[in-house]
Amino acid sequence: MAVRESQFLFSPDSGIYETLLDLREKAFSIHGFKANSESLQSDPTLFIQLHEKMINELDSWDGLTSKIQKAMASHLNFHS
Repeated sequence: MAVRESQFLFSPDSGIYETLLDLREKAFSIHGFKANSESLQSDPTLFIQLHEKMINELDSWDGLTSKIQKAMASHLNFHS
């Protein structure tokens, strides 16, 4: 994800940079849990806590992708 680059390509008012940061953070959290879930099973409390966090991150993913699509719509319209 080109998060840093978006800071220079889009105006701060667009919210694109911040939304991409949120998406990246959630992606790291989701991937981190999936990549380490087997080793986390030795600590059920931590496993449950991080699993719930991953589920919350997944639940918010669609809303953030819709938000970024709307914010970038004028930049991605190839038919104009």
